[in-house]
Amino acid sequence: TRSLRGEHPPEMESQRPPSTPQEYAALQGKLHELAGRAESLKQYAISLDMRRQGNREAVGGLRRNPPEEGKVWMSSGDIFLRFTCDRAVATIDKDSKDTGEEIEAARTEQKEIASEIERLQGASGGDARLFRDLKPVSREDMRFVNPGGVIE
Repeated sequence: TRSLRGEHPPEMESQRPPSTPQEYAALQGKLHELAGRAESLKQYAISLDMRRQGNREAVGGLRRNPPEEGKVWMSSGDIFLRFTCDRAVATIDKDSKDTGEEIEAARTEQKEIASEIERLQGASGGDARLFRDLKPVSREDMRFVNPGGVIE
């Protein structure tokens, strides 16, 4: 997996607002660059999520309707390969796992960039930082929230 990390601008030495037009322009340039990077990461994560969803659909189709001959054609870049159904499912599952890790890395970097933007803007931390690192509740944890065990 290739690195998603881009070059971050050097740390500002103080949180004071820019006092000259040149400092203001430099700050706005850094903010614009970071915002552009965050947007490109967002689009990258969306495209990876679409790929992961396509993988789910492919695996579901292969499991519901396995081919009679037991082999399937798969494309890998510009070439087509013939695999057994089981090997194709395993290959697609591995790709889905790797894609999920890339999505998480992109989202983590997005959060880091958002923090850097807040820092450069002199944000006080407020409510936005309280909710940034939330994780979804797992099914296992829902047992404690809903003791009946029914998840709606």
